[in-house]
Amino acid sequence: MLRTGVLHMLILASACVPFGDAYAGSGDLDPVFGSGGITIVDFTPLSTAPGTVGSPSTDLDPRGRTWGAATVVGVGTRGLGLTRLTRDGQLDPTFGTLGIRYTASDQPASFQFDALRVDRDGHAYVTYEDGDPTVWHVCRLAEDGSIDVSYFDAGCAAVPMPITNFRALVVNPVDGNVWLLGSAAHTGSLLLEPAVVEIDTATHSVRSARIPVAGANVDIRAATFSSTGVLFVTGAYATIGANRDAFAGSITRAGNGFSFQLLGSVSYNVGATLADVGRCIALTASDKVQIGVAIEAGGGAIEWGSARFSAPDTLDPGYGIGGKTAEVIASSQYAVSNDESAIAGCVAQRDGGFTLAGNHRFADPAAADQPGAAFALHRLRSDGTADQSFGGDLALPGVGYSLAFAGTAIDYLRSAASAKPRRDIALSISKVPHSGAVIVSGVSLRPGSLSNPQDLVIVRVLGDEIFDATQE
Repeated sequence: MLRTGVLHMLILASACVPFGDAYAGSGDLDPVFGSGGITIVDFTPLSTAPGTVGSPSTDLDPRGRTWGAATVVGVGTRGLGLTRLTRDGQLDPTFGTLGIRYTASDQPASFQFDALRVDRDGHAYVTYEDGDPTVWHVCRLAEDGSIDVSYFDAGCAAVPMPITNFRALVVNPVDGNVWLLGSAAHTGSLLLEPAVVEIDTATHSVRSARIPVAGANVDIRAATFSSTGVLFVTGAYATIGANRDAFAGSITRAGNGFSFQLLGSVSYNVGATLADVGRCIALTASDKVQIGVAIEAGGGAIEWGSARFSAPDTLDPGYGIGGKTAEVIASSQYAVSNDESAIAGCVAQRDGGFTLAGNHRFADPAAADQPGAAFALHRLRSDGTADQSFGGDLALPGVGYSLAFAGTAIDYLRSAASAKPRRDIALSISKVPHSGAVIVSGVSLRPGSLSNPQDLVIVRVLGDEIFDATQE
């Protein structure tokens, strides 16, 4: 192949091919971002101990800068790590201490960062648990990464949570209100029901509710707002006695009350079942809803699927087969368990394409079949078919076999010029406006390490720039 996909630059680098001599096009690492397309954020200088990084989340602000946050764990310490990168992927010296900030929790046994989002005005929000598991803290950050004390009580809202399983933090682009979403067990039936919290940024008030859905389990996994302020959600849906399906739905508020509408569910139970209901929902330019899932296909094959809704209760007949897709993304030869293939996020591209990010677990024959993990990107065209020019036949650095099928690239999140890392997990994806590029971030073990330490790794992948920026 002349072009091997998202991270073929890593392989070229390990073969001593100068980066500048290689063609950089759609699906390749961005050579002007970070170091060869990759930025590694090591919180050791501030946390004083090279420990683990958990649940990282990244987002872009209107100026093209990447904000990142994560739980950082060291020896006897645990707290919130923050970072911000400039447009070209360098640590921003105006943020914190040379681009990073670490705040230790006084409750290290229970601290857990959950999510970060940046609104259209450039305000960054983080949510975390700290001490009391029934209370979430939602804080707004100032330009330098400190707490914005003009927001709520000294910069943070302490929110009693009706949510048992926290899943998503989103910001309404119309009114700036912050929403937290997930699920909770209904007290009578123990069926899961949608649970929501809306934080009113203007009045500093909080509205929350559980929304009963008669006779069904509804577990929200991801959410997104339309440009007009309509909230769409996806997750797992099952009626009593039925197999688990994926769903798309919407949540609206009237006064202080909330309602849930099921737009439709998608079954993969004929010859395949859901391995993971992806944390993936996006809207096309015409506000059609798209979702993504990982599929247990049988025989060890790794499949990712997607679906597009053209209207409530209607799958888009022009997408995939009957509105849904199921594509093999990786070889079953070395699969550890395909229920450990997970989708962490997705974006709808401006050319009508759809890109999913996640990870793939495999047995590594170069390391005595020890389990490893690598991040994966899967690109679909506007009609739901795999983008044949993207990825495919891509070998992992140091491993002499192919994992990825057409439309997919699987590789590590950092260079493997020496000892390769054993586990890289993609946990978020964001679209870079007016370029078609995407930011992918996740957790990466340092090369040669079997457990600790880990770092936050952020990658920018080039997109197709043949479209006019005004189409964004």
